Amino acid sequence: MSSQSNYKQQAYEFIKFCMKEENFSVNEITCSNGFPVNRNALKKSFDFEMNANKENKNYYIVQDVEYEIATPTQEAADIVMTFLENIHSGQFRDSYVGAIIQEEGGKFLAGDCSAEDVAKSIQNRVSLYLSEQN
Repeated sequence: MSSQSNYKQQAYEFIKFCMKEENFSVNEITCSNGFPVNRNALKKSFDFEMNANKENKNYYIVQDVEYEIATPTQEAADIVMTFLENIHSGQFRDSYVGAIIQEEGGKFLAGDCSAEDVAKSIQNRVSLYLSEQN
């Protein structure tokens, strides 16, 4: 939500509606697609996963390698809940900024310029990119 919006209250009400527990269904499909952002819905998701009688195994695929997802235990669910409840800040990653860093860093690794030159170039390009975004 933009601080410049003329509809801040309406946007806030819409976000609150979207985050309601009843808007997060708990079933085999939704559980395998990540964590719900509502705390109670997440707990229900863990309960569903721990108690589901699964005939089919779930897998994550990372770089063409399959990793089987084990049935969570209460201990594992408690660890994840504690971790999530203690997050106090977020991190923003921008793929374009990452691409700038990789491109300029590659020049240093190839011996085409100094670390100082690369740092200046990254700073200039990222500053320009960010100023264009606002």
